[in-house]
Amino acid sequence: MSINKYYTRLSETYFLISIYFSVSALVFLLILYNEKTLAFLITVPFSLFSIIYFLLYYYYNKRVDMVGVLQEREQNKNCLLIEQEGNTLYFFNSRGHASCSIQSKLTMLGKKQFLYCDGKKKIKFVIYNKRNTLVIENPNSERLFWHTHPNRLFGEWNREKYLFVREKNNNKYQLFKSEKLICTVEKGLLPLDLTMKFRLNTPVITFYDKHTTEEKCLILLLISLIYL
Repeated sequence: MSINKYYTRLSETYFLISIYFSVSALVFLLILYNEKTLAFLITVPFSLFSIIYFLLYYYYNKRVDMVGVLQEREQNKNCLLIEQEGNTLYFFNSRGHASCSIQSKLTMLGKKQFLYCDGKKKIKFVIYNKRNTLVIENPNSERLFWHTHPNRLFGEWNREKYLFVREKNNNKYQLFKSEKLICTVEKGLLPLDLTMKFRLNTPVITFYDKHTTEEKCLILLLISLIYL
């Protein structure tokens, strides 16, 4: 998915919600035509919501036009940007393309997060919580068990020890491998060269060390626990 398509879907959703509130206000107005005071009290909130969602539709529609004319920049391979649509997270590179997504689903065994690559053609990993223990499964049905504590997770991956920590009084998360910082997730510090394409409050994943594809999947799965 591209960031352009993501904004298009957002604008379409907000437009439909705006229409819903507009129609609802009109219906109540017709039903309560003889009760003007009651009609006013009911229709005004619906009308305000309709205006708010229409403004959101207009904003994202304009962003679609703006992003569409931006030239491709050199990709920053050290960062990914997170956008959410319902129960799905999309991980965009600096050029505005997402090749990986994580979807949260309710199953017979509770809520699970599924990581997909290349659209939804291939499930790479699954993560879920079982009796306060985080279970990570790979495509070969191998399982890793991570321990959960308030504001932190820790476990092993390919014989390396990992620690995922949330900073106190700060919306920042850090991932350490063998006591070395390899990744952070932070909201509100969007690099200036990305502000034309992404929203200012878009969470940014910054990598500080080289990582394998499997390690990247692990990082994205852990981050999904923050937002899903």
